[in-house]
Amino acid sequence: MESRIRELEAYLSEAGFDNCNLTDQEQEVLSLFENNAIDWKVFKLSNLYDKLDLKNKQFDKRKDTNSSPNEVFSIPLVNAKHGDNGIMFYGREDVFDSSEMTIDIVQNGAIATGNVYAQPQRTGVLWDAYLIKAINHCDTENSLLFMACVIQKTIKSIFSYEKKATWSRVKHQSIPLPATSSGEIDFGIIEAYISAIKKKTIQSLKEFIAQEHQAYTSVVQK
Repeated sequence: MESRIRELEAYLSEAGFDNCNLTDQEQEVLSLFENNAIDWKVFKLSNLYDKLDLKNKQFDKRKDTNSSPNEVFSIPLVNAKHGDNGIMFYGREDVFDSSEMTIDIVQNGAIATGNVYAQPQRTGVLWDAYLIKAINHCDTENSLLFMACVIQKTIKSIFSYEKKATWSRVKHQSIPLPATSSGEIDFGIIEAYISAIKKKTIQSLKEFIAQEHQAYTSVVQK
């Protein structure tokens, strides 16, 4: 248990989550969301994103993919997966085309249809899913997380196993996003909001670690 706690603490430190104090901007943005004081505007998906046309080489799933990543199988592959950020297999870099800073939309599957995942790392496609990428703005990890959540909330109830969430259908949907006074997407609010949520989540995790460590120490001392 002590080893697990130290490993998690080391990970948080390496990831830069030592300081989880909210900035004034982050606190202000959280307050705006909590008080429904955000100005929203609807944007059509096809004006924000386009589907990537990835070109995989002919592959043998048994030889060219693996269920866990390593030096050979280094490319995460999205498919009709529910959970685990839409990734079930990893592929060879020389076989599977890939891109980074994308959003993964699952187009097929009894449960997974309409699931949407942020993929900031370089990612490829196996089956039954596709990647979309911003065409008029540059996404960050935070904006990808926000966009993926909003897109899923918009399309999940619309599409199903009988009505696939293909890009030819999804691209016509519109999503609500925070907007500036000039009607543009307010990426400043998006960045600050996701950053604040991350910090609050990590802070809760650190408090849990402290509780676990205290409980462990109490048991050992007895």
